[in-house]
Amino acid sequence: MDTTSTNLPSLHPISVKLDRTNYNFWKTQVYATACAYGFNDLLLRDTAPSPTLSSTFDAESISNPEYLAWLRKDQFSKARAAQLRLQLQTLKKGDSSIDDYILKFRGISDQLHNIGQAIPESDLVNYVLAGLGPEYESVSVFLQARCEELSVDDTQFALQTHEIRLLNQSTAANTTAFTASSTQQQPNHQANIAYNQQNQRGRGGRSSNRSSGNRGGRGGGDSY
Repeated sequence: MDTTSTNLPSLHPISVKLDRTNYNFWKTQVYATACAYGFNDLLLRDTAPSPTLSSTFDAESISNPEYLAWLRKDQFSKARAAQLRLQLQTLKKGDSSIDDYILKFRGISDQLHNIGQAIPESDLVNYVLAGLGPEYESVSVFLQARCEELSVDDTQFALQTHEIRLLNQSTAANTTAFTASSTQQQPNHQANIAYNQQNQRGRGGRSSNRSSGNRGGRGGGDSY
């Protein structure tokens, strides 16, 4: 009877979502899951086991079961690494804040590191800059033109500074537009008030003239 399915550990999904404050706790849960499935040696092993073992009975070598298990896990690891690298290449900032945007890259980078496929920090910086929108083009060009190699922390600080500048400019532009709109509406409002007052005076004058005429007519009739 095939007992493969019954021998697999029953695990709950990882309940903690990675953010900028809980990496250590998140890593503990991920590592516990990897250990339960037997991937802990893949995460920690730097070299592959020997493909063959020497037989104690003859000079022939036999296949090493540990190597076969390692090979299967290694193929899984490479497939996962290709998927994660694709995520790095296609990740865009969009409406995310710089903090959240960088956090996504750090999470993917940590996953690559945990499966033995770490990427250089300079490559990570290039991925970060490539996913920015046109409003970050000036700071991106400036960072790429620097001679010294940038760290992710340095890049994040520069992008956050630019982000604050963009927010301040947007706030100032909105304030200016509101002020201009209010200034434009004020003369129109004053003109409407003057126009209404003028009409009221005109109607008042015509009413006075009609009243005077009526009184004059009645007075003339009585005299006659």
